[in-house]
Parts: sequence; structure tokens; C-alpha cells
Amino acid sequence: MKKLASILILALLSTLGVVYADNPIDPNQLPTHTKKFLRQNFRYAMPIYASHDRDGYDVMMNDNSTIEFDRKGYWTEVKCAEGVPESVIPAPIRVYLTRRFEGVKVIKIEQEKKGYEVELATGMELRFNKKGDFIGVD
Repeated sequence: MKKLASILILALLSTLGVVYADNPIDPNQLPTHTKKFLRQNFRYAMPIYASHDRDGYDVMMNDNSTIEFDRKGYWTEVKCAEGVPESVIPAPIRVYLTRRFEGVKVIKIEQEKKGYEVELATGMELRFNKKGDFIGVD
């Protein structure tokens, strides 16, 4: 009986691993507006890897940038060691950063339900509401 239970648990765990694993896809299979976002904001980089799972899409660009998209294909997180393209950062946040942190690169921006989280190259993490108003430091 213990042997049967062990086999069933093992089968269940391996099934869950398959269900929740990333599934590589051809970047051409990304949703249309996802491909448009990449073309508009990463003009000099190309997607070299894309995957899809139950949460959405992950894309790696040939400049080592990574972008996460939700299930509908809208961006949720952009990471770029060389700096997130300004075109990705909402205008009010760009203005705030230019005034307070001129010359400091944004290396990560994340859209959350309540707003945005921005990580600067200095390691500082800033929070903004949906309108782009500064809330505080994380």
C-alpha cells in the first residue's frame, strides 16, 4: 500500500511540474501587441528566447534584457542592465527620476496592481502609484 501511495504522489508531482513549467515558444508566436511593444521599445535588440506558462510570457533579448508579460501579452516587468528604455517608463515617473536622480539608470521597472516599482542602478527601489506619483522607497 505504501508503495502504491508513493507512486501516486510521485506521478502527481511530476504532472504538476509539467503543468507549471515554462514552455519554450518561437518569438513569432508571441501575441501581436507583445511583438509591437518589443519592436517599439527595443529597436536595436532581437528576441532570442521566449517561453509561455500559466502566468504569461517571458522574453529574453540579445542585449540580455528580459521582459515578462501577463497572459494577455501586456508587459509586467522589464529588466535591462544597460538601462530600461525611456519609452517604457511612464512620463510622470520619467519626470520625477530626471529631477531627483539625473543620470541614474533604471535597471528594472515592474507594473503591479497598485502601481509601479522602479529599481535604479544604485540599488534603490522606488514605488509609484498608477498615476506615476511617488509613494516611497522600498
